[in-house]
Amino acid sequence: MRGLEAHRRRACCGGLGQGAGLRWTRAARDGSPGWRCVGPVRDVPPLGYLALSESDRDARPPAADGEALDAKAGGFTVLIDQATGAIRSLTGPDGKERVKPSDWSGVNQLVYARGGEHSALWTRAIATTSKNPPQLELTQAKLASCHREKLPGIGVRLVVERTLPGFPAITSIVTLYDELPWVDIENRIVKTATLAKEALYIAFPFAF
Repeated sequence: MRGLEAHRRRACCGGLGQGAGLRWTRAARDGSPGWRCVGPVRDVPPLGYLALSESDRDARPPAADGEALDAKAGGFTVLIDQATGAIRSLTGPDGKERVKPSDWSGVNQLVYARGGEHSALWTRAIATTSKNPPQLELTQAKLASCHREKLPGIGVRLVVERTLPGFPAITSIVTLYDELPWVDIENRIVKTATLAKEALYIAFPFAF
């Protein structure tokens, strides 16, 4: 694991083997072999390498912490919008709000656009249709459920289930770490196949 000058603690991902040292999870849901570990690695040399060894110990799986729309770890606080499942508020150790007030409901908001045939957005547009204004149908994701999980030795995460027409399953995972100065956002999306013109947009209205 190579380190960076600014951070002597890094997140570690990867590897095959027994679930022993960090937090190990299935690498994929499609039945492929192998495991993936996620966790902090301490005392990484700034411009060097740190050798990792593996040893057996009792598993420390995520612990359910009930239904919740907020999470705190490492000085960061996240609040989920109760209507859309987006991140409505994100503050760091300095107390500064990272989500910019806008028409969006928050960071990681999903918007599904359909339509645009025979208009300027149509890839097969011809002279008679390229000047037509696009007729679009916009749909935003909605929150279905949200629960919090504690990650022993790592931090905490929010698992957000969301609904959106055309998508049988959408799961957004927001992870905060006890010792790492960032927040991870992961979207797992199952899409129904279609030949209709479409696009999925994910908004990140950060306040810099």
